[in-house]
Amino acid sequence: AHMPETNITKRESATHFSLWSVLAAPLILGLDLTSAPPWALSIISNPEVISIAQDSLGAQGKCVSEIETGAMVGGVCTVGTCSHTQSFLRELEGGAFAAVLTNRGHRYDQESDQFRP
Repeated sequence: AHMPETNITKRESATHFSLWSVLAAPLILGLDLTSAPPWALSIISNPEVISIAQDSLGAQGKCVSEIETGAMVGGVCTVGTCSHTQSFLRELEGGAFAAVLTNRGHRYDQESDQFRP
């Protein structure tokens, strides 16, 4: 299956799509659906994420928390244990909320399915 060249991992792709939904951004795809691999189709066809994107309240989500620890230089942790977490929240119809939690402080290794400093 042919995918456009990218350095984004599967987890980053899922996070990206989830952020678009919580931030009420248009869900625009840049890939050929007829040749997309199953993992990509499962991300873009996730009914829970799509329902958040299409919520009738139409509220835009926002970053409600951001915490950084350690010292990151060029994406590399240089002092201590580094973390960079963000929490995004979107109010939904009926008073419910959708949330996306991210950790940008450690890199994810797709081959080992592990986070690494």
